[in-house]
Amino acid sequence: MAKHKTVCIFAHPDDEAFGPSGTIAKYAEEGEVFLICVTNGNDKTRKDNSGLSEIRKQELVSSSNTLGVKKVYFLDFEDGELRNNIYHQVSDKIQNILDKIKPDTLITYEPKGVSGHLDHIFCSMVTSYLYRENKYVKKLLLYCLPKIRSSLMKNYFIYFPDGYEKKEVQEIVDVSKYWNLKLKAVKCHKSQKKDVVRILAIMKLQKYLKFFPKEEYFLVQKRGL
Repeated sequence: MAKHKTVCIFAHPDDEAFGPSGTIAKYAEEGEVFLICVTNGNDKTRKDNSGLSEIRKQELVSSSNTLGVKKVYFLDFEDGELRNNIYHQVSDKIQNILDKIKPDTLITYEPKGVSGHLDHIFCSMVTSYLYRENKYVKKLLLYCLPKIRSSLMKNYFIYFPDGYEKKEVQEIVDVSKYWNLKLKAVKCHKSQKKDVVRILAIMKLQKYLKFFPKEEYFLVQKRGL
């Protein structure tokens, strides 16, 4: 029986770890997972970003190895510069990779980009388009945050969208088995210290609070399953 193949499409190095890393580890255990990182992670908002892109790429490779990802593809677009005039350029590059892998599942962000980051929203739209256009892809998983977690992130961006209640999502993945791998993946991103500290604090809450379970939420589109 052929292995399930999953392609994760994210904007930045670290989105895999800070996002659905538990589910990525689960899918990697059950089949093959590939990851496409659209930007080079050079973060022009930093005063000194010299060499940052290469550091973040290596952090992503380390995190991906931890989670069991088979291969990482870097498209090298500018961090913070994903916009509508390069939709087709990005889409074409991803399409070429998908045609080689022929995945049955795609994973990306929900339409609000989870955090409201415009690079994330861009990737959600492109991935949703590619799901529609490629019939060999049977399932699209759009990662979202539980509402209880999004409520802890209100000061992160100018506007951090509300997360989702359980009744609003179509799939909930129990990632308790992969929790330690998720922690290790987050810790790989040493250059993102502020975000790592914030996320580890939230994960610590999830460890001790029963009403804050070790789960990852997804909106789902599927066909022919």
